[in-house]
Amino acid sequence: MNFDAVPVLMYHSVKYKRKDSWIHKHLSLTIDEFERHLKFFKMLGIKAYFLDDIYLHLKGEKKLPSRSITLTFDDGYTDNWVFAYPLLEKYGLKGTIFVNPDFVDNSDRKIRPTLKDYWAGKVSLDELNNYDGFLNWEEMRLLEKSGVMEIQSHTMTHTKYPVSDEIIDFVNPNTRIDWLYWNMFPEDKPYFLTNPKHKLPLGYPIYKAEKGNIARKLQEDGSIAETVTKFVNDKGGENFFKNPNWKEELLNLTKNIKENKSNIFKKESEEEYNQRITFELTESKRILSENLGKEINHVCWPFGGWDLKTVEKAIECGYHTSTAKGDKNIFGKKKFHNIDRIALDNPKYQNSSFYPYALFKYLKYKL
Repeated sequence: MNFDAVPVLMYHSVKYKRKDSWIHKHLSLTIDEFERHLKFFKMLGIKAYFLDDIYLHLKGEKKLPSRSITLTFDDGYTDNWVFAYPLLEKYGLKGTIFVNPDFVDNSDRKIRPTLKDYWAGKVSLDELNNYDGFLNWEEMRLLEKSGVMEIQSHTMTHTKYPVSDEIIDFVNPNTRIDWLYWNMFPEDKPYFLTNPKHKLPLGYPIYKAEKGNIARKLQEDGSIAETVTKFVNDKGGENFFKNPNWKEELLNLTKNIKENKSNIFKKESEEEYNQRITFELTESKRILSENLGKEINHVCWPFGGWDLKTVEKAIECGYHTSTAKGDKNIFGKKKFHNIDRIALDNPKYQNSSFYPYALFKYLKYKL
């Protein structure tokens, strides 16, 4: 038995009600579901720790109690402040939020209301549920000051990139791909959940892609994208997609372009890749540290995109740990820079059978 194995749990969003309009609504737990988790932890007498403590435990320098966990929240959603933080405080637990500076809401310094305001009768749950989007710096500073939640790095961009000239689809009226939107309109990242200002051009080619931090980008010179989007526009825009053979027609068009023009694509060199990953790690660390007045020692890989090279690069850039799934989080772990996590924001943990299932998973992690 590994009684000193510390489960590190992964969450994303906590809402009063899930929103069907969000492409990733499955990442949201309702407040009732999340509170069910917290009651379970309290019932077992579990104590939560921040990542610096986990690092010392993994390194073999500070052994944590057997009933220990770490709760982590990816992406830095506003609802981490509105709903998750008050509930963690209520149950005497702590959490870590992984933030991408690209998504920080810089529109104003307004502090949004929380569940505490609902409990005080100042706001309704439906009103609170309307606060979408991402945290701003003022809210993050308050979270840090509270001692209930800490901020760490989620790299800069949180995206995916084309890695092949294989076209798997084209933007059409039913397309919902967030990473492509972010790549085309990076200035809109903090607001794409609340106030999208752009639309992806119809017909835009969607290439086979990979998680950004392990992708070797393949960049198109624009000739295919421009030709196809103009073609779709000339053929009636949305009406073009009423043709049942629209995809075949566009694939034939792109095939013809490739056959008649050379040097359309440029592959990212190893040096360019190394520079990009270094920027992802060092710039996010710098921005978060300067704005929050603290050391940023831990990084979470967006989409779970990591390999041995990214882990080594994170260490080289001054991070103590990164979320590299694998060996359990035991005291004196050989690969003490790697933090293994368990996802608790999927349907298996949202139904009434949560308690026996969660107990099974918790005990299994100790085996």
